[in-house]
Amino acid sequence: MEHIILVRDFVQADHKALEKMLITYFLDDLGVTASEEKIIDQVVNVIYKHWVAGNCLIAIVTQNDTPIGFAQYQIDTPQSDWCRKEGWGFLREVYIDKSCRKQGLGMQLARYCEDKLYQQGVTNLYLTADDAIDFWEKLGYVQIEEKGNHDTIVLVK
Repeated sequence: MEHIILVRDFVQADHKALEKMLITYFLDDLGVTASEEKIIDQVVNVIYKHWVAGNCLIAIVTQNDTPIGFAQYQIDTPQSDWCRKEGWGFLREVYIDKSCRKQGLGMQLARYCEDKLYQQGVTNLYLTADDAIDFWEKLGYVQIEEKGNHDTIVLVK
């Protein structure tokens, strides 16, 4: 069976799939030691609130119409709950289901977000990372001396 991959804007109907992916991302990838309820309350609901308010954007990757990844991104403004570089595009969270990694989907997702930010007039991008530095460098990001929260690495493009 051919896999049909689509990267698209998040819609309200994606909420439960995003919730499931965020729980997996925070528990498995980030190793957060919190309950699912706490992640829903302090992460999922906060991200959704910011999306509804227009303070962030969310992209979804689907494979055969099943969500398998997401990215949360924004243009930093004082209205953002995180504004380190006002006017810059910020890729906040990028996730691809572990079973679907190493297939170029993260690259497609990142480029989709970058293109959306560029279309809105952004000329500079940044992100923070504690791993996958090689991946981001392949996409043209460069490490800078600045450190992010929890001593993460800041990369710019």
